[in-house]
Amino acid sequence: MSEYGGYEEGVGVHYQGVAHGLVRWDTVSDDVHTLWTEKVERIRALNALEPWGRDTAGSAFYAAYMNGGGPEKMIEYGDGIVKTVTEAGLKVRNNIGTTRATDDRERAAMNRLIEEV
Repeated sequence: MSEYGGYEEGVGVHYQGVAHGLVRWDTVSDDVHTLWTEKVERIRALNALEPWGRDTAGSAFYAAYMNGGGPEKMIEYGDGIVKTVTEAGLKVRNNIGTTRATDDRERAAMNRLIEEV
């Protein structure tokens, strides 16, 4: 055993721990997606009111606010981040499934070798 509690060679995966973590990940990422969607709707609703006005100061504010793509650019970036977060659970789930299948095949092969000896 290493000082970190694992074995010196190889990688160990605690599948039950991963499954528990993925359930929590799914819950949190669903919450993040819902919250993001609500906030984007709120931003767009407030912007539609054009609270900056149409006077000189309002026009200057609007130009600065929309510079570089404004809130829609921020929303675009945020959408990408939220998508990455929500898809990460599926990617981990798929990778763990592949790892487990490989472990099972290797275990079966080793068992066959042991039986032959």
